[in-house]
Amino acid sequence: MEAPGPIQSKIDLSAIPVKLGQNIATPQTPVYGGIPFDGTTFAYEYNFTPQVVQVPVGTTLTWKNDGAVIHTATAADGSWDTGDISGGGGTATVTFDTAGTFTYNCTPHPWMIGRVIVQ
Repeated sequence: MEAPGPIQSKIDLSAIPVKLGQNIATPQTPVYGGIPFDGTTFAYEYNFTPQVVQVPVGTTLTWKNDGAVIHTATAADGSWDTGDISGGGGTATVTFDTAGTFTYNCTPHPWMIGRVIVQ
């Protein structure tokens, strides 16, 4: 079993959100660098990439687990939950029909935190 990465002590959820079509990371970033955001957030190495996204109402987002262990994306307010997303490429989707700001985390790894802003 893969050992967890170090616990992130600082998560910047005030970062500028990534919008559909924008790069999810700079081209120099070794993992996911230069890939445009198509509605997919990646769980890898105990992080969500991108961590903060902004989408229009009605958008379906996908979480893809490129790691080796199970992850979830679970809203802090309990309004949605992907359930377990298996490692090695498993996916889960959530459709956002209501405007709002949704902070979420991975249930088994609560230091994995992200945010979805729906406008």
